Amino acid sequence: MQTDSSLMHADIFFFITTIAVIIVTLIIIVILFYGARIARNVAEISDNVKKESEDMLADIKTFRERLADRGLRVASMIDSFRRFFGVAPKSEKKKPTRKLRVDDSKE
Repeated sequence: MQTDSSLMHADIFFFITTIAVIIVTLIIIVILFYGARIARNVAEISDNVKKESEDMLADIKTFRERLADRGLRVASMIDSFRRFFGVAPKSEKKKPTRKLRVDDSKE
């Protein structure tokens, strides 16, 4: 009788273990499936960010080139007007520096 009961316990144990392994395997498959979808979405987002940042850099470069070009044109037009009207270009005036003498510092 003891052999029959221990055999029955072993059968129950293996049956429950098999069910548990199947459930755990299904859970792992579902996790991997959703993990793969998340990884694919992250890769798409990363590609979009990379593409957009490259576009932004190109736009900024174009903007800087246009700004430099227009700035040079504006500066040359201003210089032409000044020459036409006889206005000398402004030059920066240096402030005279005052040297302290030993006698001045005691006052």
